[in-house]
Amino acid sequence: MATKLLALLGLATALAAVGCTSAGPEDSDPTNSASAYGSTGLALSMDIKGNTDVAGMRYLIKGCDGKDVLQKDKALEDLQLPGMIPQFVNKPFDAHSSHLFADHFMVLAAGCYDVKVVPITKSGEPSKDCAKAEAKNVYVYDKITTEILLVSQCKGPEVGALDVIAAINHPPVIKSLKYHPSKFLQCPAEVILCATAYDPDNDPLEFEWKQVSGPDPLYGPTVTTEVKKDGKVTQCVKIELPRESADHVFKLNVYDLFHLSPGEKVRAEDWFKVNGYGEVKSRATLKFPLYVSCPYTKDPHEDVGFEDVEVEDDTNKPYEDAGDQDVIDQDVVDNTACPRTQGYWGTHHRFASNRSQNIAWPIDELSTLCGQSWLQILHTTPAGGDAWYILAHQYIAARLNIAAHAPSSQQLSATLTEAADLLAKCVPLVPPPTPDRDRALELEKILVAYNEGRLLTCH
Repeated sequence: MATKLLALLGLATALAAVGCTSAGPEDSDPTNSASAYGSTGLALSMDIKGNTDVAGMRYLIKGCDGKDVLQKDKALEDLQLPGMIPQFVNKPFDAHSSHLFADHFMVLAAGCYDVKVVPITKSGEPSKDCAKAEAKNVYVYDKITTEILLVSQCKGPEVGALDVIAAINHPPVIKSLKYHPSKFLQCPAEVILCATAYDPDNDPLEFEWKQVSGPDPLYGPTVTTEVKKDGKVTQCVKIELPRESADHVFKLNVYDLFHLSPGEKVRAEDWFKVNGYGEVKSRATLKFPLYVSCPYTKDPHEDVGFEDVEVEDDTNKPYEDAGDQDVIDQDVVDNTACPRTQGYWGTHHRFASNRSQNIAWPIDELSTLCGQSWLQILHTTPAGGDAWYILAHQYIAARLNIAAHAPSSQQLSATLTEAADLLAKCVPLVPPPTPDRDRALELEKILVAYNEGRLLTCH
């Protein structure tokens, strides 16, 4: 905001000639209307010191009674105040200051005057950058010169500051996922999932549980508990799955949160979008399976049972070191049925044309793995020694055997879990050897031994 400052330097004849010009004919007669209102068109110099629009000063003199006395436009002087003139040093400008100014000397009748100066542009318009200055009730006395200094305050350039702080944000990290009691479930199927996650920047977290595939849950996922400890968050959800044999795939997303406004937390991804960053991902994602097995109940009117079918005898087939009984601990669940080979399950299913083999699986034949039904996988011959199919055959047979009440153990469950994780990658495992292919063949040997009844005791 422009301001005005007035300084009265004194009333003394000694100052009459300081920084002044001689009075001409126009100046000597203030009653002459031609001299009272001068015209623009002067050779005005622009104010380059402050980069303002000022080129001169317009002097407006009125009597204290309000009558117009004089208007005159004057150019800026070449000299700058105080200009080493002792009378102006420290009154009010410092000796080292240098201020542009205009000066107008005029002879007036003794009396009272109101004086105003208006900074003007080269075209004679009032300045937009510098303010007017004025003095009221200035007395001119007989025989002496009254000298005053008016100061016009200009606006400076508008300035601020830009302080750019560049921070980095890390996405959350999922540390673990636990199933209670297991990811292999029998009807009625109810499971509690507990995930632990943390954010490297210690941002608050939001968990999002979604189902990707499989029949819709009867209940959940519904949050049961959430615990924060040592910078980590553990959230548990409960899910109840329908009473049917099926594969389910769920997905967990963990988002970090920012404050969009005080008291309003949003996902960091939404904060980026609102603030013009576009689509930015800041999340941890994990997909995981759940397997449900509902044991097959024989139709009482069906005259075909397991005892009516001929089972291929694979006992005498050569086997590479897979029959060691110490491969799996003998913490056996005492079920009644012995395992059957993958060959049996490949021929005995609800789509078999042979009536004696038309027996539904304890897990739906159309359950899928990597986009193929289990039955389709069993009927696929591994091409080029693809260990994915080799393992999948034995994995499916083992799952069906357990669902049909064949014996099981904790070690067998661990083997099936590892096999499921390896198969879920849906990547062919053809030669040359890789760690995944080698491990797939190792797991396949264990499952072959189980499916052939050489691993666990059964009745």
